[in-house]
Amino acid sequence: MQLSEVLAAYRALPEPQRASVAKDAMEATKKLKFIPSPGPQTDGYFCLADVTLFGGSPAGGKTALGLGVAIDLHYRSLIVRRNFTDLEGLIDTAKKLVGSEDGFVGGSRPKYRKPNGGVIHFAGLNEDGLGGHQGVDHDLIFFDEVAQCPEKPVRLLMGWLRTERPGQRCRVIMGSNPPLDSTGDWLIDYFGPWLNENHPNPAKPGELRWFLPDEDGKDQECQQGDFTMIAGQKVYAQSRSFIPSKFTDNPFYDPQKYATALASVPEEYRARLISGNFMLARQDQPHQVMPTAWIRLAQDRWTPRPPAGIPMCVIGVDASGGGQDPMIMAPRHDGWYAPLIETPGKEIPIDRIGPYCAGLVISHRRDDALVTIDMGGGYGGSMHDHLKENGVEVCRYVGAEGTTRRSHDGKMKFVNVRSAAYWMFREALDPAQEGGSPIMLPPDPVLVADLTAPTFEPTPNGIRVEPKEKVCARLGRSTDRGDAVVEAWWSGPKMASHYGVWQADQRYTRRVREPTINLGPRRGGCDPNVNLGPRRR
Repeated sequence: MQLSEVLAAYRALPEPQRASVAKDAMEATKKLKFIPSPGPQTDGYFCLADVTLFGGSPAGGKTALGLGVAIDLHYRSLIVRRNFTDLEGLIDTAKKLVGSEDGFVGGSRPKYRKPNGGVIHFAGLNEDGLGGHQGVDHDLIFFDEVAQCPEKPVRLLMGWLRTERPGQRCRVIMGSNPPLDSTGDWLIDYFGPWLNENHPNPAKPGELRWFLPDEDGKDQECQQGDFTMIAGQKVYAQSRSFIPSKFTDNPFYDPQKYATALASVPEEYRARLISGNFMLARQDQPHQVMPTAWIRLAQDRWTPRPPAGIPMCVIGVDASGGGQDPMIMAPRHDGWYAPLIETPGKEIPIDRIGPYCAGLVISHRRDDALVTIDMGGGYGGSMHDHLKENGVEVCRYVGAEGTTRRSHDGKMKFVNVRSAAYWMFREALDPAQEGGSPIMLPPDPVLVADLTAPTFEPTPNGIRVEPKEKVCARLGRSTDRGDAVVEAWWSGPKMASHYGVWQADQRYTRRVREPTINLGPRRGGCDPNVNLGPRRR
């Protein structure tokens, strides 16, 4: 039953019964330090989900909810912010709720010792991403402004959600405004049924959905009570939910005055914060290589099948070294990209990684497509050699190598191949070019996050795109999907250079349209000065 229904039933009672109910309610809550406000905050307080995302616009009561639940309902709690310096205001709020400074301990590991023997730890994520609390049991973990936190440390800390106290509930609450940069884009996937506008089975606010990790370690939606076996033990599905809140739901703020305050927020953030919409397009970070709006347009152009008469031109391969590192393949038909193909690292046998990965590529390769392999991490060498031995045309992609390529207008140089490749893809995405952009990307929120993450800087030696290692350290994960897509565009045939070849091929002659787009100089293969010519049969 929703709170509105409870209130309606209460108001319908005769006066003597209402008075009796009110007296009982006061008696039941007299020992509580925190009483949630009617509406979303009460829904969040009593939400039965194992993991709850609560929030939207600022001042919706996120911080108070997390602290109030920790104070009233849990024995050992961990309150987390991205930066240690952000904890000061949060601890001040906790003191106000408790009504005293008694029990609060400051220093480098601040905490509140509860009168019943419990404790609330306050932590900022430090360089190891765990705030020094790895292995420490907590029955509540509250991530305040979780969109500022990378996914990896959040998931790691959730691994120590447990208790030895009989009957003590364990739960995670994530309070957040919508992500203002790519760091928090993982939330769109984690809470996909509520936040991803392209989700095939959307969920209503407050609805519970259950999830289990599949054999690849990826979350899959399932039914309540489903389980999987891990280390010989049954692991049951965990529930998730999302409860949206806005500043207009907070009775402690004058909505008109707070709206006036939000109106002064920089324009690039204002609409996203006021609406609380996690999917609303955000302002790009300074010197972001790929404009987010251009990527969204490329996804809007995408169709489930490639344009008629366009063969598979290239497969971009981001190689894997096994373990948790997946292998990603990005098949490209001119500007149309098929849904990315992911092979979990644990499925790849290390003792025969080369022939196994080469076989995966060959199984998905069509039309004698060029195979571009990222050789930067040293994982692709054996696969490259096996493909060549089997007569497959292969291009080595080494992001750190130098390059003579220039921008489309010929004015800009690049410090290395990675910088040139990302910039060339940026130019291909530009919707203002003659004939429009040819790029069509599948609806993949992780791909959007990958492509929008890197920044660039001009240097005396040319444009330098942020190194992958630095991007991954900032995000707490790898950008394999975005890299595979960029690698697939770096080399191989495109409509501008191979229209005549495809037209001459009897398989495509009745289906290929003459191009109207300008893709720059005719370049193909790994060498910018070499035209690939007719495709080998």
